[in-house]
Amino acid sequence: MIKASFLIAGKQAVTEALKNPKMYVTLDLDEVNRIERKHAISLYEIIEDYKKLPDLPKWSVDEFRRALDIPDNMYKTFRDLHRRVIAPAVREINEKFGMGLEYMLYS
Repeated sequence: MIKASFLIAGKQAVTEALKNPKMYVTLDLDEVNRIERKHAISLYEIIEDYKKLPDLPKWSVDEFRRALDIPDNMYKTFRDLHRRVIAPAVREINEKFGMGLEYMLYS
């Protein structure tokens, strides 16, 4: 079971993780094409990148928005972001790939 968390992490930790050559993966386009939601595709790509590492990232809401390329003027409240992006993306990934993806919300 893969677990994702949202925590405030320093920019340096994220930058160092992105410099890691193990972060890059070749994706199967047939698999990616099975995904319908734009943000689910972005999240799936991130998960595939991080599967090689011991832990998935722990992001602040702003870092999560940047990672999925969500503009600041969309889903302005966390409730909307969760309801329209996070929950549907996780649900679609789990339904299509059986990953058992979970996430935890921290304040």
